[in-house]
Amino acid sequence: MNKDSTNMTQNSHSVTRPLTVLPTAFDPKSPATLIFASHSSPKSSDDSNNINAKDKLTVSLNAFVSDSGIGCNAEETSALMRLIDARDEYHESHATTKQGGGIHPKALCKTYRRHLVECLQQWEIRLQDADMIGEDQEKEKETSPSLKADEENIELLKLTHTIVQLCETFLLNGDDNDDDFRMNTHPNVYMVGSTSTSGIVTADTVRYLRYNHMADENSFVKMKLGQDMDLEKFMGMDQPEYYDPLSSATDEEQGLTPYWCLIRKLVLRGCLNEAWAVLSRHSACKKSNKAMAENLENGGYIDAIVKEDCDAFVLIKALLLSAPLPGGREDIYDDGFDYEQRDEMMEQDQEELLGGIPIDAYKQWDANSRGRDFNVHAIMNVFKMWKIHVKEMINSHRPLRNLMRRIPMLQTCIWDTILNTLKCFRDDDVWSERLNAELLYVQPDILKEDIYVRAKDYLQQCATVDSGRNTITSDVEHILLQIMKGNAGVVIQALSSYGGGSSAALPAAMTALLCNLLVESGKIELSQLSFDIETELLLSASSAILSSFSIQNHSDIGVRVSSRLLRPYVIPENPQVTAYFAEMLCRHWPISDAETMNLFESCKDAVSRGSKRMLDACDSLGFARSKHYSRLGNFQKSTYFLLRGIEYISFFGTDVKHLEGIQLLSSSTCFRRLALLCAETVEYVLNQIHNCFSAPNNEIDVSVLTEPLRMCKTIVEAIAEDEITHLVSSWPSIALLSHVADLGLNFTLGKKAEAAEAVINCLKYRQDIDGSVIILAHPGLYGYLLTCAYDILVAEDTKAGFASATSSFDSEGMQILFSRFTQYCSLDQFYIQSVPASSLRSDISHNDMRYALGRGLMRTFIVENAKLAQEDLNQTTQDDILTERDVELLLEPSL
Repeated sequence: MNKDSTNMTQNSHSVTRPLTVLPTAFDPKSPATLIFASHSSPKSSDDSNNINAKDKLTVSLNAFVSDSGIGCNAEETSALMRLIDARDEYHESHATTKQGGGIHPKALCKTYRRHLVECLQQWEIRLQDADMIGEDQEKEKETSPSLKADEENIELLKLTHTIVQLCETFLLNGDDNDDDFRMNTHPNVYMVGSTSTSGIVTADTVRYLRYNHMADENSFVKMKLGQDMDLEKFMGMDQPEYYDPLSSATDEEQGLTPYWCLIRKLVLRGCLNEAWAVLSRHSACKKSNKAMAENLENGGYIDAIVKEDCDAFVLIKALLLSAPLPGGREDIYDDGFDYEQRDEMMEQDQEELLGGIPIDAYKQWDANSRGRDFNVHAIMNVFKMWKIHVKEMINSHRPLRNLMRRIPMLQTCIWDTILNTLKCFRDDDVWSERLNAELLYVQPDILKEDIYVRAKDYLQQCATVDSGRNTITSDVEHILLQIMKGNAGVVIQALSSYGGGSSAALPAAMTALLCNLLVESGKIELSQLSFDIETELLLSASSAILSSFSIQNHSDIGVRVSSRLLRPYVIPENPQVTAYFAEMLCRHWPISDAETMNLFESCKDAVSRGSKRMLDACDSLGFARSKHYSRLGNFQKSTYFLLRGIEYISFFGTDVKHLEGIQLLSSSTCFRRLALLCAETVEYVLNQIHNCFSAPNNEIDVSVLTEPLRMCKTIVEAIAEDEITHLVSSWPSIALLSHVADLGLNFTLGKKAEAAEAVINCLKYRQDIDGSVIILAHPGLYGYLLTCAYDILVAEDTKAGFASATSSFDSEGMQILFSRFTQYCSLDQFYIQSVPASSLRSDISHNDMRYALGRGLMRTFIVENAKLAQEDLNQTTQDDILTERDVELLLEPSL
């Protein structure tokens, strides 16, 4: 928790923080900030004796910030998204695959690690590119805080990768409950036999040690020969075996030059391909090969010694490049990714060098990760055959023995390391090299549980000793030992210490995802803990993501990434994550339609499971996006997103036609906003119609109604064409808007009958969805609607007489108009339901309205009576028509 303090003092005395912190208030602009005030009296003895000292109290305002992100660069952001993609693919594979399928946890952990490695590589490349600047700028850059911070973050991320790879090797590499993951040809599906199979983790352990704890050849050469020398330049010398400008005393006592030290280190690490590449640059090897090539070309005499040396080097090559070592004979692929593709590149067009030992026999150590059965007995037979072959060749092959007499370092640096491994160690061999050599040459079939014991022994051998003769083990080494021992809790503790517990987005997310993987694999049992560590780490990672992106003014990206991280855990069974997720969305203002719809989709499952919090979050998202379009005047989009918020109520599992569903619908923000939008639009359109026809007849311009009617029609069509129109179309304000749209359109087009029908639809009684009887238009709109009715009535009141009278209103409609006019004339017409009442147009008096209604009623009676008379006439005529059967019945008696 970070603290910022601001002191407001009346004097110059310093103030100490009180022992007791009393919270005062939360900053409304920053909900993650806690502010408290504290008082402190002056410490000076002079002031303490002053009677006015109490007037010089110091007030301290302290602010504690719970979320203080450190940002997230492009490399970290890309890795973060890829980590979440991998997690989602893992869950999808288990959701869509029957029992026995799906991606294995180890494969997922390896994918996590791959993305961390890519992030580190890209990050370091960017820093290297930034280093290519002038000397003056370089000096400034060396002291740059940002550069130092980047370097520290990279080191912490490398430690994170180390722990993840160790976890992948020892905690996710074959369990008793892994029988569900059966044989599959896909490399991401992990195959296991028994959890106690010997040698099943040896190859992964070797790769782990070489990748994380051993420097490469170039670094070794620079350490031995200086920074000006590199491996390529060293190997290009005529006699590199004699080159030793620094004259290392330790190596001279052992009789080894840097050349032979390099070969020995490569053999110790199992990098036999590289060891042969270095040995082939020996002057004797180059000389014999050159001589053989020249003699064969010219067909001349071949010296026996040259031929023997050539045969010996060929045999050494065969012995080294046929070694079936766990982890392979090269370290350039020790990251453990893409086994099959890389192996094809390495071994293509290569034939068997030793009889009975395939050149790719080492692949059998990784059979489980390649989708094949792991058979430790088969690979151990090949391994033992190779070692026996090495012993026999050293003891019986005359050219090799002669070469070893002239070059004794072959025995010291190569064969002793392979055959007498435990006796060949020297003081400069670190614990990882010793353990690696034992796993390669002594007991590659070691049990997973025993590796911890051997690692602990070598750590103690190589550890420094304090004055009390006690070995000192670093924190990192202690962590590694505990993970090798199978302690999954140490993994989370270590990741938290190396960035996972900070506000850094990527390490925090990696910690949470790995914890989730360990929980799903049964390595961490939540029932044995006093708190839900999985949930706590997820929420911590989400907070780190939000704060890291917010500090870079990309809060929208933070919300999207955080929502993707938490989405699988937003379930009713996890109310803590659900509440956090909902609160995050309720505070968010989406900036694009795609983002809004994506966030909607992330809530759908939780809403369908009955989460009211997530329903509120959807309501907030829909309202926020609708508000954005409302400000832009895009009412079609505004209505659309309000409907999306309302739509999720139908997913909640409550029938919106029942009372509970009606209450839920009417209480939502999106629905209330839609109802308000419709009500405001109704009043706006009716007001514009009222104002348009208030002008003199020769000045009336109906084109001014184009924009209001377009807006009204846009909203009506958006609702009518939406897939949830059946949920909202019958609600009063929405139905009223539809009728007002019809009224305005028909009124401007002169369609009196259709306009009259729309007026009556707005003013008549109807049954609401809850069973009550209502009028769509509230009393405040009566003046506008009665004015429209008046214009229709006056337009139909011609002086031609009642013989040609027409009426757009029927008797029921006229009764409704009389009733609403009576209510309009009542004393409480002005402010009904806190809504300002509209008035009749200024040129229409109450008597004019009564006269128009009376004349309209007469015309209605005349028109309806004429219709009834015509119907009676038609019925009488129909009755007077005699059918043939009627004629027969009448004439039958006379016939």
